[in-house]
Order: sequence, then structure tokens, then C-alpha cells
Amino acid sequence: MKWFKKLPLRFKLLTLMVSVTSVTLFVYSYLALTGFEEDKIAYVFDTSRAHVQDVANQIRSDLEFTSAKVQFFMRGYQSTKAQFHPYTLAVLPTDPFVEALWVYHFEESSGAYTAKAQAGESATHPKWQGPLQNHQDQLVKSALESEVSLTAIPQAPGYWILGIRYAQPKPFHPVVVLGLIRKGSYLDFFHSPQIQDTYLSDQHDNTVLDPTQPTYTDLTKPMVAQALAYLKKQNKAPTSVSEWSPKGVSSDSPWLMASAKIGIGGLQVVSFVPKKAALATVRLLVFKSSLFLILLIGLASLLSVFGAHHLTDALKRLFEATHKVAQGDFDLEIDVDSEDEVGGLTRGFNHMTQEIKRLLAETAEKARMETELATAKTVQATLFPETNFRSGSIEIKGYYEPASECGGDWWYYNKVGNKTFLWIGDATGHGVPAALVTSAARSASRILEEMPELPLSKVLS
Repeated sequence: MKWFKKLPLRFKLLTLMVSVTSVTLFVYSYLALTGFEEDKIAYVFDTSRAHVQDVANQIRSDLEFTSAKVQFFMRGYQSTKAQFHPYTLAVLPTDPFVEALWVYHFEESSGAYTAKAQAGESATHPKWQGPLQNHQDQLVKSALESEVSLTAIPQAPGYWILGIRYAQPKPFHPVVVLGLIRKGSYLDFFHSPQIQDTYLSDQHDNTVLDPTQPTYTDLTKPMVAQALAYLKKQNKAPTSVSEWSPKGVSSDSPWLMASAKIGIGGLQVVSFVPKKAALATVRLLVFKSSLFLILLIGLASLLSVFGAHHLTDALKRLFEATHKVAQGDFDLEIDVDSEDEVGGLTRGFNHMTQEIKRLLAETAEKARMETELATAKTVQATLFPETNFRSGSIEIKGYYEPASECGGDWWYYNKVGNKTFLWIGDATGHGVPAALVTSAARSASRILEEMPELPLSKVLS
């Protein structure tokens, strides 16, 4: 981190502001997108649950209505003779829903169910023989196990076959009636493209109906079988939602499943939506949010540059001013353009430089005065004689130490002719004024030396 310490303050502030802004925006975006993703999945689950419930209700309604119709036409059916009632044979061709009926009886000789009776013009039409042959065995088997079975006819959209088990008096085996049904409202959920791919399965997890035009082609039949087995193992409730990932099958996304039991014949409706499709809007939102995030970071960086420049520019001026002060340049003043802490610091710096200038001026003046006083002291020292004097019987010793650099105390002696004069003076006050008085007294003694005939009273006056 030594390199970071060497960076200018402007870059440090810029890095800090951009980093804090970026981290804040990234954290907020992550939390927001995570929450949106969870809400989106919950919405898909709710929508899928409602969808399969609607399909299950419609299938149940169609089954109950159609079963009642078939049961009506089976009234008066003679199992021993395998004959329909004449009324059924007369009315069935005009019915708008049921086109044909086939009745399957158990044959002891073969141990299988075979068609023994039929009614309706379409019962013998070649168009329906192929679909009947393809599905009759499974329909009969499922009807015997679950009382009801059904399948759609892909070659004839809107048509489907319903299988119903009818119990017979012992010891006879039950018979199974297969009805060719012309209309089924529930088939629209399987023939029309939907947001979900919808399947109908029986109690053995066999697919009874699948979407004619699947929205998601990567959902293969083995995957559907695996998902149905997973649902049977995991969910016992009438309706359920779950997230499922196929095993051993190539798939790039988990699947969101919803199931609803019809309550008849062990049938259930299952819908599939790939998680990646459910979150497609989230990915679009992530892309747009990323662009917006980049824009915000760029804007934050731009604002940080201006903010850092404004802040560090004043600090830079202070920094440069301190260098000038360190070099002895105190004739400077920094412009104050803010009222914040930096502005207060700038004003304090300006005040400090002015105070330093004032103190330096006072110091210089004091030094000058001290020099002058020292000079005055040196000059005043010349006004005093040598400390020892002996002349005949007269001996004088003196000592002088001023309280300050110079003062008004003074002593002197001189010999004029055969006379010895001792001068002692104490001028009022201290300092230079008093020293000037002593200087005048010394001049007087000098006059006496030059003019010995001058009376002393004249000298002192």
C-alpha cells in the first residue's frame, strides 16, 4: 500500500468516493434484482397454479358432463346380447357431443377385452378405425383400473375418446365403453400455445395428453416422465408447485412445475415453465440496470472529480503557501471561497501569516533597539574612569554595574593641578535619557580638565 500513500489527496478522495458509490449501487442493485427475481418466480408459481387448477376444473367438468351423456346412452344396454337400446340407436346420431360408442367385453377364451357392440354412424367409419386401434388397449386398461380414461386424437383436433368402466352382476366381468366425443373445452389448453406447456397424466405417470404445439421444445418425453415420477414422490397435495432439475438429461435450466389433481381416475394436470424463460424479464432488467448502473457510476465519478477538485484545490493552495512560508515568504494571502472547514482553515492560515509578519516586525524593532542600547552601553562605559586611583595620600576604588543596558548612575575622578575631584551622579530615571544626563556631567568634568581656572560653580551650572 506504499504506492497508495504516495498518491495525491485528490486521487485518494476520488477513489474513495467512486468506490463507496459503486459498492453502494452494486449492493442495492443485487438486493433489488434478487428480490425482483424471487417475486417473479412467486408470480410464475401463482400463475401456473391458477392455470393447472383451471384446466383441472375444466377437464373434470367435461368428464362429468360427458360421462353423464354416455351413461344415458347406456341405459337399457343388454350385456348378455351386447345390444344397445333402440332409443340409443335412434337418438345417438343426432347428439351434438357423442358421435360413436364401442362396448368392450371380456372374452374368456382370449383373456382380453374385445369390441362386441357399437353405435353411431362414425363407429364404423374408416376415419376413426386407426385412432381407435392405436388407443383402445390403453384406454380399456386405464378405465378398468381407474374407472375413467381418455385420450385426444391428434389427427382430428377437437375430438377425443372417453373410456368408462361399467360393473356387471357377478360372475360377469365389467364392460368398458369407449365414446368418441366431438367437443371438449379443455382441449384448447393443449392445442393452443400457452405460456406453460401443459400435460395430462394418469395414476401410473403415463402421459395422456401433451401440448400439440409445445412452447418449449427442449422438454423431451423422458424429461416429462422423470418430472411426473418426481411429483408423485414429492407431492401429495391436490395442488402443488415446485422447482425441478432433470437428472441425466441435458438441460440448461431448472423447471418451474405446477400440478393439480382432477379427482377422477387418478388424472392430474401438470404445467412446465423453464426458469430461464420465467426470468427473461429479469435478465432484461439486469441489462437495463447495468446500463443505468454504469451511467450512475459515471455520473458519480464526474461529480467526484468536481467535488475532489473543489476540495483539494483549496488544500493545494494551502500546501503551496506553507512551502512559501517555510522559505520565509510571509507576504501572501489565500483567497477564501468557501464557508466550510477548509475555508476556516484558510482564514486561520491568513491570520497566522499576518501575525507572523507582525511578530517579525516587532522582533526586528526590538533587535534594533537592543543594538542601539548596546551601543549606548558601550558609549556610556567610556564615561567611567579606571576603577583604581592613587595620588599621594588619596586612593580611590570604584565599581559600576547598571540595572539595564545603560542608566543614570555615574562616577568619575580627575586630577587638576594639585586638586583631585571625585564626581558622583545619580540622574532621575533609567535608560538612555538618564545616560544622556550622565554624559553631560562627564562633559562638565572634561571642561574642568581643559579649563582648570574655571570656578567649579560655573562648571556645575
